[in-house]
Amino acid sequence: MATRLSRVATNACPASGHCPWPYTQLPSHPVTIDYMIIGGGIAGATAGYHLARYGRVLLVEMEQVPGHHSTGRSAALFSEYHGGPAVRALTRASRGLLADLPPGFATQPLLTPRGVLTLCPPGDDDVFDAHLRDGAEVDPPAREIDLAEIPGICPIVRRDRLRRAMVKPAARDIDVDALHQGYLRGIRAAGGTVSRLTRVRSLRRERGRPTVAHQAATTRAGSRSSASAESTTGGRRAAVRTSSNSSHWCS
Repeated sequence: MATRLSRVATNACPASGHCPWPYTQLPSHPVTIDYMIIGGGIAGATAGYHLARYGRVLLVEMEQVPGHHSTGRSAALFSEYHGGPAVRALTRASRGLLADLPPGFATQPLLTPRGVLTLCPPGDDDVFDAHLRDGAEVDPPAREIDLAEIPGICPIVRRDRLRRAMVKPAARDIDVDALHQGYLRGIRAAGGTVSRLTRVRSLRRERGRPTVAHQAATTRAGSRSSASAESTTGGRRAAVRTSSNSSHWCS
């Protein structure tokens, strides 16, 4: 029988004494889940959010907070002008996911206007023209501007070193923190569990099922303790995120 993880909210942020999202204290006995995500950055949180509709998810993060590394330092840009045809098509397809949010996902828009200024030094006209053609597919399209317009957009640019310039008005900033926290909230809302300060110690297979041994640390008032536990996938699949750039399936 599958054992659901109990969720206990604690104040486990030693610097402030408060953490804005629940910290889960994992039980010390083995529990059964459907999917385990190792790492709570944007890739792990995204995977957990979408998998939570199909089964019980446990996301474990070894740091004090999810998104401590590259996710927390990301200045993301949503640009339908960027990349080759396949990349631009994927970006266009993802616009609705970022603009039309599910109820309760975030309290503010994830996309805000930014715009991009593209500069063409002497000798790069062919590349510039290619970008201008590709940008014509976007609404609103990229457009070439006079060099005299540049100071109103970016005053520090030296126009004497340029031949041409264009603006890409539809480019927008992505609020990475709001996106990340929305995915984490979605995992918990679907009955999943997010556990920080939890380090995976081993991955192995027992009786045909992937089994993960992990160690959870609790920080209170300057002291620290740890508890070991195991999680076993209830079926034959477990999602394991090993880095911010790759996801692997154990079957």
